[in-house]
Amino acid sequence: MKHYIYLAAIIIFVVSCKKGNTDITPPPIDPQPPISVISDSCSYTINGKQFICNNLFSDGKGNAGANLDTALNKWNADSLQYRVTYGLNNTINSTNDGNVIIHFVKKYAKTQLIKPVLGIVVPETDSLLFLKGIQKYAVDYDRFNSMNGIAMQVRYKTDTMSESLLSYIYAPAFLPTTINNDVQKDAQFEIIAVTRLSNGKHIIEAKFTANLFNNLEKLRRLENGYLRLHVD
Repeated sequence: MKHYIYLAAIIIFVVSCKKGNTDITPPPIDPQPPISVISDSCSYTINGKQFICNNLFSDGKGNAGANLDTALNKWNADSLQYRVTYGLNNTINSTNDGNVIIHFVKKYAKTQLIKPVLGIVVPETDSLLFLKGIQKYAVDYDRFNSMNGIAMQVRYKTDTMSESLLSYIYAPAFLPTTINNDVQKDAQFEIIAVTRLSNGKHIIEAKFTANLFNNLEKLRRLENGYLRLHVD
């Protein structure tokens, strides 16, 4: 008789354990942060060394002359270049001292730049500067300003040297240069995602490669570029 009592007790214990286990609530999973609060960032590799930017240290907008007439040395009377600029650097790891300034530039007819903001004129929306897809490099940025696209300034730093590298031509207008306008033909800047936020702004993501030049016009290749930015 005792044998059956013990057996019944064991069965009741096992059943109660199973029931108790089914009532255990699994630990909560940490929710992913909303995309709107994910920080701006950029990373790139030069000569096998990766540089990381985790901090947006500057942003701004501006105008410049467009389509320089080299015969008359005058900017086009009916158009302007509009540029939106973002600067990112590294505030955590000095050995990965990334620093990049990216200009998104586009020529507009003066009649299209109708909103005055802090001494400059801007279009109704910046959306045309941040279209998903391949963006060209504006190689004559700050020279003749005839091109739309991306202009980039990158700091390259090693243990023994530091130099500023540009994706565009160092030389101002009319000074000689060894850099041709097709110098970025084997490089690419692609906006791979544009996400609209509830406040009307956007986050863009881009991947890129670039041919960069120092002040002696020596080439350095940038690879594995990635960019994430909050933009208007």
